[in-house]
Amino acid sequence: RKVVGRDVVIGKNKLEDTPAHFREHWQPRYEQVLAGEQLTFLDKHEDETGESWREVHMRPIIDAEGRVMGASCFSIDLTDRIWAEESAQLMSNLAFEGIAIHSQGQLIEANQTFCELFGYTSEELKGMSVLKLAAARSQELIKEKSFSDQPEVYEAVGVRKDGSEFVGELSTRVITYRGQTCRFVSIRDITERKQAQAAIQASEERYR
Repeated sequence: RKVVGRDVVIGKNKLEDTPAHFREHWQPRYEQVLAGEQLTFLDKHEDETGESWREVHMRPIIDAEGRVMGASCFSIDLTDRIWAEESAQLMSNLAFEGIAIHSQGQLIEANQTFCELFGYTSEELKGMSVLKLAAARSQELIKEKSFSDQPEVYEAVGVRKDGSEFVGELSTRVITYRGQTCRFVSIRDITERKQAQAAIQASEERYR
């Protein structure tokens, strides 16, 4: 058996064989349990593979005379559930807008509105480059904004699966998603608004 990736040795204080930051995090909890308390808490763990979440249960081990002899601990991995809840929350926000999440320009998630706007299924969009969804004349702009660390609001020309184009208003920001730095993008089709503005401007120019 292993604890945080290390072999368990019967009879040895496990905290003595763990990194200092881990001891500082867990020592107070063990002391509480050895004082007779029962603990249940959500624990976030980070390492080179990313983030993970566990529901930890700690209980005192009590002998027949009521004395605390040690502590028992078990955990339930909640990482997938928490990520699913995070995804559902992000994807449902502003559902009337197309919403997507990408990492380094590769799409990870997209809501139904985004799929319908571009004419792809969610499975087709996963892993697709965001540049494939942009008209050639907007690709440099998309590339620049997609890797910016600052929140951005701008307009660009999108390309649907059938090749038709539309003018989109995009809002982007950096988020942490499933333990990694990603970009959150919301987009709405403003083609009709732009056409109406152009028509008004043309009309004004005719009557000057």
